[in-house]
Amino acid sequence: MPLIFVKEFSAIATESGTKKLNLIKKQKNRKPYHPSTDYYKKFREKIISILKHKGQIIELKQLAEKMPNDKKGNYLSLAKSFISWSKGKNIQWHEPIRKSYLSNTTEIVCNPELNLNIDGVDYVIKLFFSVNERMTQDRANYICFTMQSAFDDNSQKYAVLDVQTKKMYSFTGNMEFFSISVESEIASIERAWGQL
Repeated sequence: MPLIFVKEFSAIATESGTKKLNLIKKQKNRKPYHPSTDYYKKFREKIISILKHKGQIIELKQLAEKMPNDKKGNYLSLAKSFISWSKGKNIQWHEPIRKSYLSNTTEIVCNPELNLNIDGVDYVIKLFFSVNERMTQDRANYICFTMQSAFDDNSQKYAVLDVQTKKMYSFTGNMEFFSISVESEIASIERAWGQL
């Protein structure tokens, strides 16, 4: 049974040809999660801790300064971006919820890191950290649609925050068309999964 995280599903859905197949193969053969291989773990946990406990956003820079040289530059760049993005916003924390989008034999794990009220609006937010690649509206549409479908709650907005660019993406597509597209992608993944 394919089990894929929503960020990786969005990458697969927006690729084609052999690149798509390579991403599916990578997901099928991925090793179990281990914290030591999670490059952004400490940064992600620090954001959550700061927002949850009403800490100071500047603590992100302090974390970056303590990181080994191979992470320090990226962490510092992300810290500056997140500090800039959050400046002037009234942010209230709510516990995030984790759910899955289920279709046929596939499970897409929706694991948004943040559940926030920002200036009076409720958001469920998936964080995107990579400094080497950028989030696109197309990818964000897959993530937002899948989260909204899994959570089945239209009272909140679903978004992807590209921390590096400080850009927050919301769904801009047609829900009916995206439902067809997501199911088509899942069918494609399932066909390839058994052969790779």
